[in-house]
Amino acid sequence: MNQKVYSNAKRSQKLIVEAFLELYKTKPIEKIRVQEILDLTTLSRGTFYAHFSDVYAVREEIEDFQIRTAMSILKQYKRDEIFSKFDQILMEIYNLSNSDSPFSKVVFELCYHMSFMERFKLSFVDYLMADDGLKERYSDLEQVRCYYEFIFMGSLTLMNKWFSGETSQTYESLSSYIRAFILQGVSSLNQ
Repeated sequence: MNQKVYSNAKRSQKLIVEAFLELYKTKPIEKIRVQEILDLTTLSRGTFYAHFSDVYAVREEIEDFQIRTAMSILKQYKRDEIFSKFDQILMEIYNLSNSDSPFSKVVFELCYHMSFMERFKLSFVDYLMADDGLKERYSDLEQVRCYYEFIFMGSLTLMNKWFSGETSQTYESLSSYIRAFILQGVSSLNQ
């Protein structure tokens, strides 16, 4: 693909995503119309549909980007150290999502609905389950999968309460709770 065409396509996608996020600040996705996005971007309808099938596809692209970004952070750690540093990893993911971008809070809120969380959890758990050593260490891999899913969703729920100010707990105390849950769970797995 020609570099100029690629740059224009990326620019168009970025404009569409930014317009979507601007609209999402003030209304639910069900009320956002393609024409509103076009009005904010001055792009043509054809350009929009060359990149996205509808407004839900824009949301999905934002979610996919967040998942890819989070997984790239996760993959910087060895699999056997992920749970011992899980709170640190969550904070890195949060900090990346909560940058100085004017849209970061909206992106974080947008990506905290159940369909996103389920997709993110599957990416996370599938990555951990791909560890060849699991079969050697544990006799019941379904129990391990359930444990990974439980820790992932529970930890994210606790951290989200802290991020959104719904708890008076400090980050440090929540982190210590998460570490304790993880350590207790690891020792209870059928080895």
